[in-house]
Amino acid sequence: MKNLIHRIFGKAQLDIQIPDQFGRSTSPREWFLVPLLVIDDVVEKIRDGTITRYEYGPEKAKLVVCTSGN
Repeated sequence: MKNLIHRIFGKAQLDIQIPDQFGRSTSPREWFLVPLLVIDDVVEKIRDGTITRYEYGPEKAKLVVCTSGN
């Protein structure tokens, strides 16, 4: 499931560095800048089994038909 989420939302992964409790810099990889409505749409497509046809299009802020062949 994690790999699926990263494939779908990869283009919207937040590129940020934050200090951890010890002052070391860390880059969270599970943070994505995506509208809540798109997340709802992804959950529905996971449920109905059609999610593999889609990826997130940040320029349109919505799911688009996957063109990468994944």
